[in-house]
Amino acid sequence: MKKTNVTFNDFLKMDIRIGEIKKCEIVEKSHKLLRLQVDLGQEIGTVIILTGLSKFYQPVDFENKNFFS
Repeated sequence: MKKTNVTFNDFLKMDIRIGEIKKCEIVEKSHKLLRLQVDLGQEIGTVIILTGLSKFYQPVDFENKNFFS
């Protein structure tokens, strides 16, 4: 599928945030899931994100890093 470029006006409408990963842990009974607790600031707070990257990364690789959402 070919991706199209967005216009500058469309870009201005996007809600782009950078959060800090506060905690990362392996999900029990899973072979590939990591659970990330990401702080997106006062307006949104902390969210939980699950990712299937545990085959490639350890939880320590993510903690206290920035997350682009």
